[in-house]
Amino acid sequence: RARVGFVLASPKGFAPPEWAAGEGGFVARFDVASAGALGLRAWLALSGLGALEVRVRGGDGRVESMAVAAGATEAWGPWTEGDAQAVEVFSRERPAPGAALLAGVVHFDQPVAGKAAGECTVDASCTTDDGALDSAIAQRKTSIARISFVDSGKSFVCTGTLINTEKFPTPYFLTANHCIGRAEVAASITSFWFYEATGCASATLRQDRRQVAGGMAIDFADPNTDHTLLVMNASPPSGTTFSGWNAAPLANGEAVTSLSHPAGDMLKLALGYMNGTARFEDWEQPASLVTYTRGIIQGGSSGSGLFTMASGSLQLRAILSASTTSSGSSLSCTNLGERGVYNRLDVFYPQVARRLMASPPFVADDHGNRPSEATPVALSGTAPANLAGRIDYAGDTDVFRVTVASAGTLIVRSSGGMDTVGVFLDANGERIASNDDAQTSSVDFGLTQRVEPGTYYLAVTRWESAGTGNYALSLSFSPVTENLTDLWWDKNESGWGLNVNHQGEKVFATLFTYGADGSPLWLLMSGGERQGDGSFAGDLYRTSGPPFNANPWRAIAYEKVGTMRLAAWGQWGTLTYSVNGVAVSKTIERMRFSTNTTCSWSAFDRSYARNYQDLWWKGEDESGWGINFTHQGDILFATLFTYGLDGRARWYLMSRGDRVPGTQRFEGTLYETSGPAFNASPWGAIAYTTVGSMSVNFSGGNAAQLGYTVNGVSVSKAITRLVFGVPASQCESDD
Repeated sequence: RARVGFVLASPKGFAPPEWAAGEGGFVARFDVASAGALGLRAWLALSGLGALEVRVRGGDGRVESMAVAAGATEAWGPWTEGDAQAVEVFSRERPAPGAALLAGVVHFDQPVAGKAAGECTVDASCTTDDGALDSAIAQRKTSIARISFVDSGKSFVCTGTLINTEKFPTPYFLTANHCIGRAEVAASITSFWFYEATGCASATLRQDRRQVAGGMAIDFADPNTDHTLLVMNASPPSGTTFSGWNAAPLANGEAVTSLSHPAGDMLKLALGYMNGTARFEDWEQPASLVTYTRGIIQGGSSGSGLFTMASGSLQLRAILSASTTSSGSSLSCTNLGERGVYNRLDVFYPQVARRLMASPPFVADDHGNRPSEATPVALSGTAPANLAGRIDYAGDTDVFRVTVASAGTLIVRSSGGMDTVGVFLDANGERIASNDDAQTSSVDFGLTQRVEPGTYYLAVTRWESAGTGNYALSLSFSPVTENLTDLWWDKNESGWGLNVNHQGEKVFATLFTYGADGSPLWLLMSGGERQGDGSFAGDLYRTSGPPFNANPWRAIAYEKVGTMRLAAWGQWGTLTYSVNGVAVSKTIERMRFSTNTTCSWSAFDRSYARNYQDLWWKGEDESGWGINFTHQGDILFATLFTYGLDGRARWYLMSRGDRVPGTQRFEGTLYETSGPAFNASPWGAIAYTTVGSMSVNFSGGNAAQLGYTVNGVSVSKAITRLVFGVPASQCESDD
């Protein structure tokens, strides 16, 4: 979608319009203006009113009108060109004073009435040099509308298609869910029909273009397929046609035609062909990719249809979601190598097929299909709520509603072996997160989601809307909020640090520093418990054990040397600890050396993870040593905690392990350092000694092969993540 404007609140002191008697009722008139605007829409706040009619006139003298239903609390008027608009509101009954107020205006700062799209776009009135296709386009373009709407204080444009159904002439309108995902956004829609040039390469708009304001209503919205099915609140204008469609999957190489409003400009065509599929983060099934041979799509084209020829007519086959960005930027006239990304009608249609039937046959359905029909789920403390579900027919969607009373983390999992998809939605029905398979070991979905107090929805479907079957569902709540897993340090005291691994209500912290003689020293708080003030505290230990290359491994010895407390929030924290009666207090922060990484939570095995920040180990058979990975961008910072030939605790670091291009292998130099005693103040300089090299080769999200050398002695270990609490940490790069 393309942003074309923003909302300006009405100035303080703007007087409510006065109502005057007129023919058949009462009329309120007022003028609005916003300096420099290329277009305006009036935003009206309403209370206690019956049905209204709103008429507006812009700077070009063109008059637009819309109907407002009785009981409406707000209305977004039609668009007019220019920076001034005359507004007239008609009511058959005299409204009370202040019943209709100007809440604000939409100030359009982008040229939606003139040439806005790229130079390589092609007017829909241009010939394709194929007479049959030209005739089909001439018919189908009367099914296409540019839509302008308001979302979170900004105005956007997208494209959509009027579709034919068994319920004709009900005006069903199909667009992208990322354009229209909430009822209040749909209610703000004004649609533009026959919005095209008078001829090929003409900059002049058709004079018979029509605007239909008054909003639309969401019939069914699916963030997972990026489709929203709407119903127009007003009838489409005379001359429109209802598009046919075909929900069969597109074939690779199939010729396709796009009709859209790039950047909100006049209607454009683009020709191309199906060129593969790809998975994207926002959707749980592959999307279709299109290579364009003539013309392109741009922002504002979102929601537009992809069409194929059938019996001399163009049929709708898919809805535009995005373009690829393999070159680092999206498709444009200067970046023609990217492809259009279309979500699949063959996956969405089964979800709405029954809704579009004139008389759908009865089928049993255990749970409602929309948030308004959701099955409530009651949570009690941290105990799981277990439910049974069934996908009763192809395309069935089961929706559940859960309310949480406090901030924390919600854990949702399916079981039973049926390939399900879970989509977690906010109170407005908009996507927060989704998952197809939580682990490589099964096709069950799983979600671990931070939540604030409020109401949420969970939509469960069969993957790609294929088939039926039973599943089980479990929802549980954990009070955990912020995750502290990271490498922490004092940037003014380079050479020491604290690896924190946070799982559930526990923290495992490993302090790497120096003893009184300057040699490497590491200490650990393996069971830091959450305190009443939100900090974590526990006993601090020093260990001794077999040399790093011992085989077989032997038991280690623990010695309690003091206590540790970590109080952290956001990017900052306070570390206090004592070692044999010597107390230390430090202000610390998260260490950043590359692309930022954010850690959250996972109740699953993280086998799909591609960020490896965590505490790893060999397993119970070699308890007592481990390695912390701090993973930012393509760099791995590793701190290895083990023992020297004398059995004393020693640590080594790979401060820059670079990813080998095209792999999940990281390689770098291994160092040993020496420095001032842990309690030194002021801190002194440290010394680095190269002792060898290290490599880590990850084979999935929870398994790796660690190899390193220390002064010519080589070690190779299969390692995995250490799990000591639920939920565990899961980190992701912010790039």
